[in-house]
This record gives sequence, C-alpha cells and structure tokens, in this order.
Amino acid sequence: MFAGLVAGAFTTGAGTWAVSLFVQPMTEELGWSRSAFFGALTVRSIVSGLIAPVIGPMQDSRSGPRRLMFLTSIGMSAGLIALYWVEELIVFYVLFGVVGTLMTVGGAEMLLSAVIPKWFIRNRATAMTIASAGQGAGPLIFPVLISAVIETWGWRVGWLGLGIASFALLFPLAFAVRTRPEDMGLQPDGGPGPAPAGGARVVPVPEHSFTRGEAMKERSMWLINLSGALFIMGVTGLQTNWIVYFQDIGFEATTAALSASAFGVGSFSSRFIWGYLARTYEVRLLMAVATSLTAATVLLLFQIETVPGMMVVALLNGLALGGNFVMRPLIVANYFGRDHIGAINGVMRPLQIAGAAGGPLAVALLFDLTDNWHVAFGLVIAVWLTSATSIALATKPKRHSDAAG
Repeated sequence: MFAGLVAGAFTTGAGTWAVSLFVQPMTEELGWSRSAFFGALTVRSIVSGLIAPVIGPMQDSRSGPRRLMFLTSIGMSAGLIALYWVEELIVFYVLFGVVGTLMTVGGAEMLLSAVIPKWFIRNRATAMTIASAGQGAGPLIFPVLISAVIETWGWRVGWLGLGIASFALLFPLAFAVRTRPEDMGLQPDGGPGPAPAGGARVVPVPEHSFTRGEAMKERSMWLINLSGALFIMGVTGLQTNWIVYFQDIGFEATTAALSASAFGVGSFSSRFIWGYLARTYEVRLLMAVATSLTAATVLLLFQIETVPGMMVVALLNGLALGGNFVMRPLIVANYFGRDHIGAINGVMRPLQIAGAAGGPLAVALLFDLTDNWHVAFGLVIAVWLTSATSIALATKPKRHSDAAG
C-alpha cells in the first residue's frame, strides 16, 4: 500500500496537475498552440492503449508488476529529464508522448487496480481507500513546488526536477512490489500462510474470479468501461486546463497553483468519506452520485472572481471527484474477482485511455476554435453526466450476485 501511496502522489501531482503549469511558458517560448501541446498527451494515451491488452496479463504474473515498475521508474525519469533540451514539437511528442507511456503501465494505476485488490477481499474497500489517498495528496504537493521552480529557474529546470524526483521516488519502491500475498506464503486480508505439516490448512475467503473471456461477456463490464472512459475524459480535460483557465481569467500562475492544493485537500479527504460509504452502500450508485456532483461543480468555475472563491470551488470539486478513484477500481475487483483482474483491466484500458487522450485535446481545441471556456468546459459537464448514467446501469453480474458492489 505504501508503494501505491507514493506512486499515486507522483503520478497525479506531476503527471496531470503539474503539466498545466508548463503550457503557457512552453507555448509562448516555442510558438506552439495549446492544442498542439496537449497532442502529446493524446499520443501517450494512444500508445498506452495499444499495449494495454499485452501489459494487463503481465500484471497478474508473479514478477510482472515489479518488472513493470522498474521499467516505469527508469524510462519515465529519463524521458522527463530529456525534456530539459526539447526545442521541436515532434521531440516533445516522442519524449512526453511515447516515452511518457511508461507513466501509465507500471505506476500507481497498476498498483491500485491490479495489485492491491489481490491482497484484500474483506478489507478491500478500506485498503484501496488508503492506497488511493496518495493520488489525492499529489495536487497538494507538486503544483506549488513546480510552480515555484518554473518561476525561479524556468520550465526546463521544472522538467529536470520532475525527472530526478520520479527516479528517486519510484525506483526504490519497485523492490517492495509483490503481486499477491500467496507469493510470500500469506493469504488475503493479512491471513497467515498454510499451517505446518499436520496442522489445519488456512482457507482464504471465497471469491469467484471471472476470466478475461467471461468478463467480456458481461454487460456490466462494458457499462463500467464506458463510464470510466467518459469519467477520465472529463478529468483530464478539466485538470490539464485548470490552471490555464485561471490564468486566462486574471490569476497569476502561482496563485492558480494554490487552487490545485485546495483541490488536493478535498480529493484526499473525500477518498476516506466515499471509501467508508462504499463498505455499506452499493458502489455503482455512489459513483453515479459522485460523478453527477462533480459535473455540477464545473458550473461554479464560471462564477469565480476572487481567490477565496477559487479555493472553495477547487475544494468542492475535489470532494466530489476524489471518491471515484477509490470506487472505480473497487467495483471491477468486487464484480470480477482478483485472479485475472490485470487481464480484465487490460481489455478495459484501451477505451479508457481513448477517453484520457481525447479530454485535454478536445477541451483545448474547443477553446482554440471558440475562445470560450463555457463551450470547452461544457463538454466536461456533458461527459460526466453521461458517465453517471452508464455506471448507474451497471448492475452486478448474474453469475456473481453475492459479490459486494
């Protein structure tokens, strides 16, 4: 869980929120448009989607997650450091887009969606709530730090610092990753391993696990997948343009970065709130409510005129949105079991990555075409409301009606 906490903080804080801090200085110095800049995120998502069905089963293997995390820490840090020297858009696409794919294959998403669910059944909601808290903490830490670095030394040093930090934080954690408790002679939920010869064998909590093929036949998997793709489209579309929006309406970059910290407070806190509720109430309905509330907070962005107002809206957005990052991997694990969850996520991931790829580019392109944030963020509201409808319809698979969900 500790690895998930740290990797989550870095992935969201540096990989999503901090990116928007580079938009203005890089586009102004290098002469790129905003949509051209965000095209690199689209490239990264496309490449990640293409390799996801191959990477997914590796996340279920004994040594796969550890190897993937080693690969991620080395490749991602090298790519970020190399951005210090970037001049051409195509080079940016290769480094941040193609090499940046490593941010998605062996980091926080893998740990939260494929590894941690294997370690817990009864206590899965609690464990995933704690592990996902790192994702909420990321916006608290990285945007303010990176903003200060960019203001003092420039955007190139900002990329350099992120690259060094990624290696220092993620590489040591790879040594601690184990795919499942059985690899260490243990059972899920912290139970002891098999008893010595002659003793009673410990029987783990029963949980039916769908194979990838079985899960693909379930209507609920595709509804969860569609909902996830639309949800992440809205997340990446809003968050990568968040600080840019506040700069456009008159706030300084350093002040706008503080709003990310306010979001982080809400997102961090809400994971424990929604995670607690998920132990009692049906997860799909909680997700529908949370996603609808998140869409409603976008309307408040257009009413902001003061710094306190900006902070309040950011906090509310975090409180509404943060729970989804606990409940989305949780519902997949609860519906389809732990044995083949990496492979199942590998099938689901291409559509979700398409959503992640389309979000930043679609919002930036709409703004470039209309010069109107109401139109650009209106897309975010629409996809989140559709996502809420889809997940509300995703009832439990009939073959697994006894699962929590």
